[in-house]
Amino acid sequence: MAKIVFFCVAFQSQAQDKETIVKGISISNFEVDNISDVEIKVTVDYSYVGKTDPEKFFIYAFPQDEEGNSMSRNVNTALIPLKTGNNQVVFTIRKHLKNDDFTSKSIKICMLDIKRKMYCQEFLFNKSWNSTIKHPRIISFTAKKTNIKKGEITELVWQTENAYNVSLYGERPNVQKVKPSGFVNISPKKTATYRLNAKRSLETYTREPGTNMYITITVDSGPELESAPEIVFFKIEPQNIKRGEQVRFYWQINNAQKIQLFDSFGEIMSDIQDANKEFGKLQKINGEYMENLNKSETYILKATNNFGSVKKIFKVTVKCKKID
Repeated sequence: MAKIVFFCVAFQSQAQDKETIVKGISISNFEVDNISDVEIKVTVDYSYVGKTDPEKFFIYAFPQDEEGNSMSRNVNTALIPLKTGNNQVVFTIRKHLKNDDFTSKSIKICMLDIKRKMYCQEFLFNKSWNSTIKHPRIISFTAKKTNIKKGEITELVWQTENAYNVSLYGERPNVQKVKPSGFVNISPKKTATYRLNAKRSLETYTREPGTNMYITITVDSGPELESAPEIVFFKIEPQNIKRGEQVRFYWQINNAQKIQLFDSFGEIMSDIQDANKEFGKLQKINGEYMENLNKSETYILKATNNFGSVKKIFKVTVKCKKID
């Protein structure tokens, strides 16, 4: 894509007898980005003093042939409302693909109201407007890894040609404009299909469908928890002891990652299952604890995961006398 800059190559409208020249207005610093065989971007600075109305006063750009005839009907361009003072404006001029090919020798820029042209300047710019264009193509669209675990990162890499408007569509509603060739790191929360869309036109309003390529990233999230833990059982043996004897606690719990055992003084033990795993993964836990008691005590077993926690309470009675 070539950028061409022109300075001071301009003149007032040839048809001055039909146009009103307004003092205090000018058009300068003409620049062209030659986007493709059918599209250019024109940038100019202008000064304007006079009336403004977004529905009546405009600035407008269009190509002309060698004889000075307007080729505005062969292209798509916009009327941009005039503003007072010093301003810069950008025009996108795109050939109608159904029209015949043509060659322009200049770009004419005019300030006008709905009835007449107020002021025009013409800038030399030779261009062949040909519709026999090369269509955009996606050369490759790949992923470093197409099968990942939840929380893992993978890299999408792509390469295109003849494309100036490339978009990457991911997990809804995520869409982002990307370079014609490049890469991006992604970490989808669930299995998702990514679409790379390549168009030739830079304009977002165009109906050009472009070309697409798809890739699916499969996410293995493992057995997910959908509820709080379950205490299958919590038993103490024996439940009645004499002073100084030992008591044994044992339990089985599903879907928990952290187990805590409390007495009346606070936490007496904690069991965290595999801290390297993602919190909330399915865990089946069997555990036990032993202690010598001198007095009756109440115990609480607490199981926790990322969906909540559950408790179970058990009381051990210590008899002062020997139990028959």
